[in-house]
Amino acid sequence: MTRQSSTALRLFVAMPLAQDALARAQATIAALRTADTGGDIRWVRPEGLHITLAFLGQVPPEAVPAVIDALAEVIRHDRNPISTPSPLDVYTLRFSPDGHSLRSRDLALTLDAVELFPGPQHPQVIWYRVGGSTATLARLAYAVRASLSEITPITDGSSFRPHVTLGRVRSGKRPVPWLPEALPDYDTRTPSTWTPDGIELWRSEMGVGGSRYEPLARLPFLEG
Repeated sequence: MTRQSSTALRLFVAMPLAQDALARAQATIAALRTADTGGDIRWVRPEGLHITLAFLGQVPPEAVPAVIDALAEVIRHDRNPISTPSPLDVYTLRFSPDGHSLRSRDLALTLDAVELFPGPQHPQVIWYRVGGSTATLARLAYAVRASLSEITPITDGSSFRPHVTLGRVRSGKRPVPWLPEALPDYDTRTPSTWTPDGIELWRSEMGVGGSRYEPLARLPFLEG
């Protein structure tokens, strides 16, 4: 194993939840956990509740400053057009009327509904579907991926489905017939709406009981 691979960091770019949205996600996990009497689900801890925009995979520590600079460039400057293959080429970075920066007013997101992915018959992931300004959110996610792909390989696919992961079905516990029946009880409240104020770069480290997360940088949107 090379020195670079042994010290590489597992990074991702995420959008944090506002306190109200975070509280709702935690309450939903707590309610569903009571039905999980067999320990079928590995539930996400509070620090892991976020909207993932891009997975960077293994990044050498010396590349982290360049990653942060690229993220700052994405949210503060216009780089239209993006010269990358479809679907990235259909997105621009003209988020605001001045065409030069992403402002907090450009995004209003909601936690819409609890869903099972890829479907209720053989679920692997429980998540909150994110609604609201999803077109702008997708432009941001694809712009982040396009910019960072010039620095390090991006491990995401070509699609973007905004969501907040609540739990993952343990591989030895499938199927889980109780799970689809439990969801409607926790899917009837008014959507929780918030205005994001920035994006964050996080480090993920596998450990006993799941991943541990460490924030490396926060990049705020312009206010107004």
